[in-house]
Amino acid sequence: MNYFAAFLRTRGVSFVWISAVFSPVLLIMGIVEDKSVHVLVGCTLLLLVLWSILDGIKALRQQMMPNFVGSALVPIVSLVFGSLFALLKYANTG
Repeated sequence: MNYFAAFLRTRGVSFVWISAVFSPVLLIMGIVEDKSVHVLVGCTLLLLVLWSILDGIKALRQQMMPNFVGSALVPIVSLVFGSLFALLKYANTG
């Protein structure tokens, strides 16, 4: 792998990690506050995160543990924390 491809991969993984935190927040915010743009962006980011998780599972099958951790495990944990934050934030509204 050349350096440019490695650089793009690391930027993509960091974007997926950020998306994993904010996608549940945007989804729940859009549903509670009736904002369709937030729901659309949240769904798009969630699809990106799910695609990364599938890529991480493929990496696990090929015995590439660092790729599994970066592409699947961290986004799953981030999704859980983002969901908990969104649910706690918007539990009293609506």
